[in-house]
Amino acid sequence: MWGPPSNPQWAAHDPYALAEKLKGVSLYVSSGSGTTGPYDQPSGIPGVSTNYAGMGLEILARLTSQTFATKLNQLGIPAQVNYRPSGTHSWPYWQFELHQLWPQLANAIGVEVEKPLVALRVRSVRRPQPTAGSATASPPNTASRVAWHRTSATVASTSPVERAPSLSPVVSPART
Repeated sequence: MWGPPSNPQWAAHDPYALAEKLKGVSLYVSSGSGTTGPYDQPSGIPGVSTNYAGMGLEILARLTSQTFATKLNQLGIPAQVNYRPSGTHSWPYWQFELHQLWPQLANAIGVEVEKPLVALRVRSVRRPQPTAGSATASPPNTASRVAWHRTSATVASTSPVERAPSLSPVVSPART
């Protein structure tokens, strides 16, 4: 995401390495399991999506999300954590999760919860694409109280997350 792993920008933007700086910020962390979910096209193998790369990436996202949430817990930093029972690393799940966390994000940046859902939908689809040889584009930092986790959105939050029944979390070890 920040160029080669040896690039100092990795450490400068790594929420795991900088977790202590997140004290006082309520966070939202989520990931799918990598198995076929409601936004995936199933293959002929049960639980396996045709999005093979997205499956592998989401499995890694789950592992890094769990590691991050564990560190936050060890540091006594509260987080709303949602591990979904299915889902691959793809835009429909990112957009779904963004809508789930929208009330917290809106509160964190001082925007009315009901107003910008259309703009939110457009922004989630029109994320800048990297150019040849560049690092992957990163999510915008919209306010000093908003942080992002490398695998999913991690956002300052103040209210519980509404969940769609088809993507309800397997585990939600939120600390309050």
